[in-house]
Amino acid sequence: HLSTRELAAHVRPNGEAARALERIVRGLRPTARGYDRLLRVARTAADLAGAANVGPEHLLEAAAYRDEPGP
Repeated sequence: HLSTRELAAHVRPNGEAARALERIVRGLRPTARGYDRLLRVARTAADLAGAANVGPEHLLEAAAYRDEPGP
């Protein structure tokens, strides 16, 4: 239940995670709300894995959960 401001403070991908996030955003082109949801799910994935920081694997997992519209 993090606010957008809290989310930005607690989820700061860097290094490889930042590069993964950039690739994901370029491919998915999420709205601002979608971007926040992506980060929230990635933070949850990191928490469940016992990781202190969000890594590229958590961002990729979060992106995989997104519902994409059909053809």
